[in-house]
Amino acid sequence: MPVYITEMSVDASGLGATRDERFAVQAEIYRSVFQAAVESGTCRDVCIFGVSDNETNVFESDEESNEFLFDDDYQRKPAYFALREELSKLPDM
Repeated sequence: MPVYITEMSVDASGLGATRDERFAVQAEIYRSVFQAAVESGTCRDVCIFGVSDNETNVFESDEESNEFLFDDDYQRKPAYFALREELSKLPDM
């Protein structure tokens, strides 16, 4: 049965760590989910829900929310680079 990961976001704001530490954890979670999706052989799509952190999906207002691949200023975060690295490992289609 095919699997689709939709509306994915990783909010690491509740970790009680520094901004850089939260971004590193977030990157590894994005990477791990993507790797598992590829390795499963049944996942057909991974869709990230949102672009930058200033467009948060968190229902409670949280200034530290940091769910997406780009920060408030649309600068690439470690999660962006982690996914880009994983995508580069895929065979040409």
